[in-house]
Amino acid sequence: MDVLQVAHGFPPSSQAGTEVYARALSLALQRAGARVSVFHRVADPGRAEHAVESAVVEGLPVTRINNTFRAARSFEDVYRSAPIDRAFGRALDEARPDVVHFHHLTCLSTGLVAEAVRRRVPVVYTLHDYWLICQRGQFLRRDLSLCDGQEDGACARCLGWQLDLRGGTRLAAAALRRRLDGGGPTRAAAVRRLARAAHGVYASLFFARQGRARAQVRRRMEAVRAACAGVDAFLAPSRFLMERYREFGIPAGRLRFWPYGFERGVEVERVPRGEGPVRFGYLGTWMPPKGLHVLVEAFDGLDPRRARLHVHGHPVGYPEHEDYLERVRARARSPAIHFEGPYDNRQVGAILAGLDVVVTPSIWFENAPLTVQEAMMAGLPVVASDLGGMKELVRDGVNGLLFRPRDPSDLRAALQRFVDDPDLCRRLRPDAAGVRAIDDDARAHLDLYAALVAGRA
Repeated sequence: MDVLQVAHGFPPSSQAGTEVYARALSLALQRAGARVSVFHRVADPGRAEHAVESAVVEGLPVTRINNTFRAARSFEDVYRSAPIDRAFGRALDEARPDVVHFHHLTCLSTGLVAEAVRRRVPVVYTLHDYWLICQRGQFLRRDLSLCDGQEDGACARCLGWQLDLRGGTRLAAAALRRRLDGGGPTRAAAVRRLARAAHGVYASLFFARQGRARAQVRRRMEAVRAACAGVDAFLAPSRFLMERYREFGIPAGRLRFWPYGFERGVEVERVPRGEGPVRFGYLGTWMPPKGLHVLVEAFDGLDPRRARLHVHGHPVGYPEHEDYLERVRARARSPAIHFEGPYDNRQVGAILAGLDVVVTPSIWFENAPLTVQEAMMAGLPVVASDLGGMKELVRDGVNGLLFRPRDPSDLRAALQRFVDDPDLCRRLRPDAAGVRAIDDDARAHLDLYAALVAGRA
């Protein structure tokens, strides 16, 4: 079985959840006897736009295409790219896979699915978030409030910065670049924040009434639906996310609930806590949807002699919130909060071995966070927002605690329970056997691939 895995990033250049899972699955498929290759995007401003290179990563043949959006001249160029489509077509002709498995199309092109369909190759798509339905990927508005669902007018207001109204946005961006030529990084960031804030007000009042802006959104959704029509099987790691895509219009017969598989490396011997403070941990990217600001605010109210917070990860740029990390650090007044910095996913086991509780304070409809299940494999209880797919994994009072989303006081109360009763860590210990092993996941994928190939034949 020849399988081509496709993602918007891949380790070691990118280490977020989708990329980590794509790598783990690719290696597991290879161990199971499949011939696996990878096609993914990189963002290197020092290389030519859409330059393609080949490499071998951990025994996997990898094709990388550079896309920094320097060539983008319209909103359509953000989600669909003829040069990327052509490069992917050449990769398909060279690899001649039996199945193409997409993990994400953001920063690539919705036209990639059509390239596979044109060559009569079955297509599998794992739904890691909501990007197909929501250009921002997380059903969060510009002000970080939750969005109820896709609607052209609402999307036009939310995406106003990217949309082009009679060339206005493009001209404004060009003027802004000229203005920034004489300033340093600090000035550039300040001007950019001011420009986006002003444009946000403009977009809210103006774009809502503009048929042109709505038409641009509508064309994106048409491209997405065309891509979805070419997918043979959608795999949803949470039932919550699966239901949102069913409501979007994906036929139930092409949607499958499909839990993530995990490498067993996180099952390591725990470091005893002793009589010291309860060790809370956060693992993941530092950006607004992940809710790190909620956790920091909640933790500032705990006794630093009895509780400690270790924040592992790295900042990721997020539109309209470029100063997010600065604001989080300013809010982190407790001496018990330690920002540990980036980590390689292969270090997760060692990190979890030194913790007592993992906290997942996300403010968006998380799908099935990898860190929650990695914590459970390590026998750690999880405190998570009562939202989206998180509450499918964390059973309140059984293997962790749930708190009201975005509510620092309610999160603080949940953390305080562990501080007041350290034995709660033992009583809420999860069952690692409930987490799917990546090798079992790979075998199930191979069965699915074989069924699709047989059906196509």
